[in-house]
Amino acid sequence: MPHTLLATDQTETPDDQILGKDWAGEFQLLCTTYASDDVVLQARVPGTTTWHNTRFNGQEITLTTVGDVLDVRLVRDYEYRLTTANAGAEVHIAKHNVHG
Repeated sequence: MPHTLLATDQTETPDDQILGKDWAGEFQLLCTTYASDDVVLQARVPGTTTWHNTRFNGQEITLTTVGDVLDVRLVRDYEYRLTTANAGAEVHIAKHNVHG
């Protein structure tokens, strides 16, 4: 079952919803509502306060429209969240292999 990672009234994933070690593996993000600002995937080392915008081949990893899908591999030793400049986007996350 999908998990809401960012709701339309939020500008970032709430602290109690940050993806941690229980979210290791392959997942897919789906943007079901989009306002006007990019939704950025961020990561940090647990226990630190600095979030880093993630990049792939020199490009920030973002969701920019309804229907955008992002396949991600999350590792146990980092924490992940989504952020956007203004509320209005909704993004869900689901595991690729529900048996793994």
